[in-house]
Amino acid sequence: METTIGDRLALVRGSVSQKEFANSLGVHKNTLGLYERNDRAPDANLLRLLLEGHGININWLLTGSGSMYISHQEAQQTPVAAPAGMSALADRLRSTSATWAQAVEAAGYEPPSNVAENIKTAIFEGGLNVETVARLIIALKEATL
Repeated sequence: METTIGDRLALVRGSVSQKEFANSLGVHKNTLGLYERNDRAPDANLLRLLLEGHGININWLLTGSGSMYISHQEAQQTPVAAPAGMSALADRLRSTSATWAQAVEAAGYEPPSNVAENIKTAIFEGGLNVETVARLIIALKEATL
């Protein structure tokens, strides 16, 4: 039987709760659920986190070919140092993801993806905090009801 990316991602998660695994990846549990149900494809940042944080073979995750985990030899060949300037960008992206996940959790609602991307951009560019983003999400939820 052919497995999907979502099936393989659920296999990676194992017995860990969706919420706990999602937090380790800097996404909301609902977003992880979308990935596991194949309603949304994982983005490049999530793939990087799975590789770097969990040793997951991204080729296996995307295609089902090869081993679930990267080999020791592949791990040594995987670049660990980011080019100059990329570390700060990566930190900012992680901060944006964490702020988003916490705000969605606090609001108890995840806006549609087109709205979510605009809010994430505002977080990234404007440095919005969790409380401000949660209030914005709640206001959007109430406006759409």
